[in-house]
Amino acid sequence: MLGAADRHLAPGRTSWGGAGEAIDVRLLVVVAGVPGAGKTTALRHVEAACPDPAPRVMDTDSVRCWARARLPRVPYPVLRPLVHCVHWIRIGVLAAIEPRPLAIHETATRPVSRAALLGIARLTRRRARLVWIDVDAETARRGQHDRNRVIGARSFRRHVARVGARDPMRAVAGTWDMVWRTDRDGAVHALLTALQTPTGPDPGGPARRA
Repeated sequence: MLGAADRHLAPGRTSWGGAGEAIDVRLLVVVAGVPGAGKTTALRHVEAACPDPAPRVMDTDSVRCWARARLPRVPYPVLRPLVHCVHWIRIGVLAAIEPRPLAIHETATRPVSRAALLGIARLTRRRARLVWIDVDAETARRGQHDRNRVIGARSFRRHVARVGARDPMRAVAGTWDMVWRTDRDGAVHALLTALQTPTGPDPGGPARRA
């Protein structure tokens, strides 16, 4: 379901806005949602659509491939903690040194994850923006099967339960600089808008909601 924050946006945007439209390089945009919501699909589309400086897309896929290439005989369930640890280290390091905007793939269903991402943005003087892809459990499961990346039933139920216990959009209200809620079909549009919406005060100043 599209939230109120999306209703002022031009519908159907799936490509860069046009000549002369630049993005703020000091952005940290988190694309969040339960596994299977459509985060990777949206990020890949936007990565291809953006001109220089294209955002630096950060997800666990590249770390997973790196780990499996070096430890091919180790089962992924054993590698998973290493993959996620390296992913978070990369976020912190690149937030500090990467000259481009960051577009980060993270479920962010845990309050501690959202707080950590916001903290990294503040410490590295980046503007923190959140795009929440809001889908039901059935749609998310289909998305996992479509990508052949099906997570365990227990882990998936925990993600869904955390979102059901407290709406992440309400939880971040007044803390992140801008937030968007979108459905799976509108994820590319919402992410492009998050990257292109003009900035306000310097990061670390008063937070505001889109």
